[in-house]
Amino acid sequence: MAMRARLDYDPISGMETVFHTDNDGMITIEERFDAEPTIDVNRELFNSRDRSFKGDMNHHIASIPLPIYYDLNRKGIVQDRKAFMKWLMDSDSRAFLTKPARLA
Repeated sequence: MAMRARLDYDPISGMETVFHTDNDGMITIEERFDAEPTIDVNRELFNSRDRSFKGDMNHHIASIPLPIYYDLNRKGIVQDRKAFMKWLMDSDSRAFLTKPARLA
C-alpha cells in the first residue's frame, strides 16, 4: 500500500521533507521547496525598479531562495565572486535577479 507523510517543514527556507512508499515497497525521502514565490517577487521588483546604478549605495540586484543559496555555498560558488556572478548571469538563474544588471 502506497503511503506519503510529511516528515519536516522549515517555514524560513520553505524546505519540506516528505516520506513516500509505493506499492512495490520502494521508499523515497524527498526534499523540495517552491521557488515560485521568490521568483514572482523578483519579477515585480525587476520590472518596477529604477535601472540606474547611481551613487555609492549598495544595490539589491538578486534574491535567492535559501535552499539554492545553501547549495551554491556548499559547492563553493558563493565564495568565488567570479563563479557567483557567472551563475547569476546564466539564463537558468536570471529569475533571481531583482534589477537588470551585467555582472562581471
